[in-house]
Amino acid sequence: MPGGIVRTRTVIPAALALLCCAWLTTPAASGQFRRILHQGTYVHQGSGFAFPEAVGGFQRTGITVFNDGATDVGIGYETGAAGRTIVTTVFVYPAPATAETASSRAATEAARSRACAEHFVEIKAGIETLHPGARLIREGAVASPSPAHAKPGLRAVFEFGQVLDGRRQTRRSEADLYCYFGGEWLVAYRTTASPGVRHEAALARLMRALTWPSRP
Repeated sequence: MPGGIVRTRTVIPAALALLCCAWLTTPAASGQFRRILHQGTYVHQGSGFAFPEAVGGFQRTGITVFNDGATDVGIGYETGAAGRTIVTTVFVYPAPATAETASSRAATEAARSRACAEHFVEIKAGIETLHPGARLIREGAVASPSPAHAKPGLRAVFEFGQVLDGRRQTRRSEADLYCYFGGEWLVAYRTTASPGVRHEAALARLMRALTWPSRP
């Protein structure tokens, strides 16, 4: 399957690639990762975020763990018939540490906003590295899909050409990032659709259907 993960570092990893085209830049304690088998709902260590085998019309396709404590994970989902697939990976992983300013909550929030924006730049750069010539067609803030997390997130949508079935076709890929969920976690979505398939409605269903824990 074309595509892969690109992992970079500031507070965050070294470059590395996986098989699934839905993966994106995320942090990890090391450059190691492993796929695991799990029946039933998978629960992320630390946040309590639960990932059912089927949700919002998607089927879970894989679980990848990026560190020994299983606090940095990617959960793959897919929907659609052959040739019209929409592939999404949901990542939950520790947020970059920032200096806590006891005297100023606003300063702490400002530091977190900067760290989030810097990480999102890395995510976009990872997509552009993975897909040379990728074109950013839309970027901006996006409302949180969960009442458990009030802060809006960041969204970037790219288009890029890829040779599939012997001919070059245009694909669309979206990255979404929500920062400091529960004060500790980042939640990121990366979605890639087959040529000509619009992913927006299906992704919105998945985002609404996945229940974020109310007490992470």
